[in-house]
Amino acid sequence: MRKHIENYVRTAGLSVATATALTMAAGPVSAAESLTFTLNWLPKADHAAYYYAKEQGWYSQAGLDVTIEGGRGSGATVQRVAAGASNIGIADFSTMLAARGKGADLVAVMSVYTISPVYFYWLKSSGITGPKDFAGKTIGAPAGDVAVALWPVFAAKAGIDPKSVKFANVTPPAKLSALKSGSVNIVPYLYDAHDLVINEFKDDVQFVGTDSVGINPYRISIYTNGKYLTEHRDAVGKFVKVSQKALDACTHNFDPCMDALKKATSGLDEKYERQTWERMKTLMDDTNTRDIAFGWIDAARVKSDYDLVAQTVGIETAFDPAKAFTAEFIDKSIKFDPSTVKLAR
Repeated sequence: MRKHIENYVRTAGLSVATATALTMAAGPVSAAESLTFTLNWLPKADHAAYYYAKEQGWYSQAGLDVTIEGGRGSGATVQRVAAGASNIGIADFSTMLAARGKGADLVAVMSVYTISPVYFYWLKSSGITGPKDFAGKTIGAPAGDVAVALWPVFAAKAGIDPKSVKFANVTPPAKLSALKSGSVNIVPYLYDAHDLVINEFKDDVQFVGTDSVGINPYRISIYTNGKYLTEHRDAVGKFVKVSQKALDACTHNFDPCMDALKKATSGLDEKYERQTWERMKTLMDDTNTRDIAFGWIDAARVKSDYDLVAQTVGIETAFDPAKAFTAEFIDKSIKFDPSTVKLAR
């Protein structure tokens, strides 16, 4: 509006006073609200949708000036958002619940992966056919691995003694070589690394997800600081709806999303990132995302997740899990399309 008036003034040769009056009558130009969004890790395929939304101008059209910054793990992102150093973050839901139990004022506003991505991998040539054969074997994982925390519950549900398995402290980069050498028998990975294992061992690899025995907590979710939510509800709502739209678009056609991701970062293996995205889509597909809304958060599942975290890593100070999330901003017109899933888990 202001630019149109200025052009008119120049063309008509109006006085400075007249130009000023017309400009003031047009009213102030509304500025976009600045918002910092912190990822759970460095930009990868599962972050492409946010870069795509930014490139398409969807955030800015909603009145948001979004800065996307890379992360260094869910724990670090949770700390940044809890401290107010970032406005919105994406991180592991259980990590957020544990942090809230330590006093962090955090509220989840949208789920991204509704199926647990925690998997255990082993080689057929080892003679292991399933979890019941894990007894007496060695699992290679760092002490802080989510699979280590879930192990006692997984073992109990799988029908084996949790103490019948030994753990070796193996760093993530060394997991494949440890499995290949036989120094460990089983390694856990998140499902986004599935093709990394398959490409290494081909038909000799077998695997099982924790959801196969009923352990299916929410994992990657979008959340914000409680104070920021109170003071910027409109901005949070807009961010959620645009992000839903972008994730939905990327499930249908990943090409422009991959292009946006490549412009935002370097050093990516495009073939691997595309494989990863196809895997990730299978983790978005459940009855709630199909029937209610893409990104829906279910109260009963949150309560179940709270109980699981309390049982495994612990909740330092008990709280009402219903206060740890809100689904009010989720656009129910956007539902997950199962026809976009091309792979079976």
